[in-house]
Amino acid sequence: LGEICRENKDYEHAHLYFNDALEHMKEIDDYESYAAVLVNLADLYYKEEIYDTALMLYDSVLNITSALNTKIAIYNNIAEIQYYVIGNIKEAKGNYSKMLTLLTEDIDSYTLASAFNNLSSIYIEEGVFDTAYMYLAKVDSICNLNPIGNIRLTLYQNYHDLYMKVGDDDKANHYLEQYS
Repeated sequence: LGEICRENKDYEHAHLYFNDALEHMKEIDDYESYAAVLVNLADLYYKEEIYDTALMLYDSVLNITSALNTKIAIYNNIAEIQYYVIGNIKEAKGNYSKMLTLLTEDIDSYTLASAFNNLSSIYIEEGVFDTAYMYLAKVDSICNLNPIGNIRLTLYQNYHDLYMKVGDDDKANHYLEQYS
């Protein structure tokens, strides 16, 4: 019910349901379910743009859960907040790297391509174009094996940004046409 309330932007009731579920999971010593509810609560704070609390809860879940897919999602969410909201590129790169390490154990093409795209954006912004290009080539390879539409659009946007920064207008325009 908490997830439904969160998606319907009924945040007050979502908090009540998630906190209720946390109490119940604590009573029965079900730590994986407790961690899952904590992730939902962190996601709720993320949606509410209460980033400090979301980060704190995500960090707590990392100490509780052994579920690989949960950890991957958390590192991605933490990195997104650090990069897009806080602007802490160094911390974001560290969390994307942790996520990528876990992804090698549990290959998920979409998440892997998304992480590579995000890392390429960071390196483009930093002016480290060789590294950005390397990550974009990895995304391109993944997309060729598993067509993922919205990932490919982001790939083209990142290629466009890269070629604009290095002054190759022809290639930049080619990729602009691809995602426009």
